[in-house]
Amino acid sequence: MSENQERDEKLRGIEMENLKESVKRINELKERVRTDFFELGRILSKIKSSGIYKEQYSSFEAFLRAIELEKVGYHLIRIATSIPEPKAKEVGWKKSNLILPVVSRVNERTKEEIFEMAKVQSSEELKKSLEPIREEIHLPTLSTCLNFGRCSRETKEEVDELLEKIMEKKSLAGSKAEAIRLILVEYEQGL
Repeated sequence: MSENQERDEKLRGIEMENLKESVKRINELKERVRTDFFELGRILSKIKSSGIYKEQYSSFEAFLRAIELEKVGYHLIRIATSIPEPKAKEVGWKKSNLILPVVSRVNERTKEEIFEMAKVQSSEELKKSLEPIREEIHLPTLSTCLNFGRCSRETKEEVDELLEKIMEKKSLAGSKAEAIRLILVEYEQGL
């Protein structure tokens, strides 16, 4: 068995026994995030769902900050839980992240077309190719950044955690800004 196969086998059988061992594994994978992004997302997902981070951290966001994955942790989890592993690995981290909000909202035939585009196009070409699809499914074409203004870190973490719970319940993938927009549209229609 090759070194890569042994590593992959080890990752597939991960049991979240304790936080220290989990963080050790995460740090090993962070060094190879471009190739091991899917495994990293899988481990983060298991840590989040098991609640093991609560051994030392007040929230999952605090845990992500401590392991220096606060900007990409949720993206890694969404990729690992929303895109089939072979497809994600075939197109890579950057393209998986680009296509995630779209493939989670389209039919199977369109998904396959998007995966094929992702295989052969550069990231910039892929962004342009996705614009008409994003418009068709009413996703913003520009990146949106949430600004919480002046509020405590605890308030921001609580809002982040509540938003993540809503996104999970509603099976929303993509950015938090896109999820908030969809939630607000749904709320407005209910008035």
